[in-house]
Amino acid sequence: MNVTVLRYIDRIVGVTFLKISSLYPHHVSIPTHPRRILLIKLFGFGNFIFLSPTIKNLRRLYPRATIDVLTFDQNKDICRMYNSYIDTVHTVRFSIIGMSYDIASFCVTHYHNYDIIIDLEQFIRLSAIMGTLLGPRYFVGVSTKNSHKHSAFDLNIPYKEDRHIVEEYYGIVRTLKIVSRSAVAIDQTPQLQRPVVSLNTAYKKLARRILLEKNRRVIVGICSGGRLDDAERRYPPELFAKFVNRLLQDERILIVFFGSRQEESQIQSIRGMLTNPDKTVMYTRLPLEQSAYFVSKTDVFISNDTGPLHLAAALGVFCVGLYGPSKEWVYGPYTSKKIILRDTAHPPIRSNHNEKNTGWNSQWWPSPDKVYKEVSGIIKQIKHEKKIR
Repeated sequence: MNVTVLRYIDRIVGVTFLKISSLYPHHVSIPTHPRRILLIKLFGFGNFIFLSPTIKNLRRLYPRATIDVLTFDQNKDICRMYNSYIDTVHTVRFSIIGMSYDIASFCVTHYHNYDIIIDLEQFIRLSAIMGTLLGPRYFVGVSTKNSHKHSAFDLNIPYKEDRHIVEEYYGIVRTLKIVSRSAVAIDQTPQLQRPVVSLNTAYKKLARRILLEKNRRVIVGICSGGRLDDAERRYPPELFAKFVNRLLQDERILIVFFGSRQEESQIQSIRGMLTNPDKTVMYTRLPLEQSAYFVSKTDVFISNDTGPLHLAAALGVFCVGLYGPSKEWVYGPYTSKKIILRDTAHPPIRSNHNEKNTGWNSQWWPSPDKVYKEVSGIIKQIKHEKKIR
C-alpha cells in the first residue's frame, strides 16, 4: 500500500467526516457490563507489544466480555501470541482496494455488535471513521491535537506526547476504571506481557541445534530493518558492519541476523561488508512465532527502533537500542534490561506524530566504536555469568 496516498485520503476524507459526526449526540454513560469489546489498532507490530499490559488489564476489568481486535493482516500473528487476552483477531488487507472492501464488509456484518469500541490509533482518522460506522453503544479513543478525532468519541483521551507509549495506552484502562466506577484491581504500573511461543517438532529439532551453539557462545541478535517507508529510522548498514566486524573477532560470539523477507537484501548488504560473513547466521523466512522463540534464546539484542526490538524486550532479552530521529523515552524498549545509544550532540528531531523525512543526517547516529564498546561490556558480563572462557 502507498502509505502517502493513505495519509492524504485520511486527512481529506477524515476531517470532513469527523466534522459532520460532531453534529450528532454522544452517549453519556458507559455500559456497566459490556458483552463485546473491539480494539482498533491498524498500524504497528511493536504497538501490540506495547498494548499487552493494557489488553491484559482490560480482560481483568471486564472478565465476562469478548475482546476482539481489528488490525491489518500483517499483525495477526503477533495478536495471536496474546490469545489469552484476545478472543478474535479480525483483519483487513493492506491495500487501498482490499482495505476498502474489508472495512465496508466488516462494518455491515458487525453493525451494533459491540458495546464498547476503543480506537487506539493516535494519529490516523480512519480508525475513528470505522468505529463510528460500527455504531457502538460507547466509543472510546485517543486523539491528538488538530486531528478532530475527539468529535467522534463518547470518551476522549488526549494523547499527551510526553511519556512512553506503553503508559499512554495504559491510561485508557485507568480512565475506564474510573469512569465505570469499577472496584476491580488493576496493575499499578504496566508491565509488558510475554507473548506465548510454541514450536512444532520440526522447529524443536532446529532449536536444539541452535541451543548447542548457545552452550558454547554468546549469541548476539541483530535486527537492521524497520519500516520500508521510514529509512531515517534505520541505523546505516555500513555502521552495522563496522561494529559487527569487531565483534566477530571473538570466536565465542555468534551473530544472528533477524528480519523479514523484505529486509533480506539489506542484511545481505551488511554481511557483504563483513570480513567473515560465514560466521553469522540469518533468519528471515521463519514464521513470527518461531522467530520469537529464537529471539528469546539470544543473550543480547541490538536494533534500531523496530518491532523485533520490542519483542526482545517482552521476551526478557537484554536490549541495545540504537536511536536517531525518534524519541527513546516515548518509543524505546520498555524494560529495565536495556541501554539506549545515540549521538548526544544530536537529540531527536521528530515530534511524536510519526512524520517521515525530517532531515535526519545519517552521520548523526552513535558511532560504531561507541556501540562496540557498550556491547563488549555487556558481553563480558554475560561470559562471566555463563562461565564461557
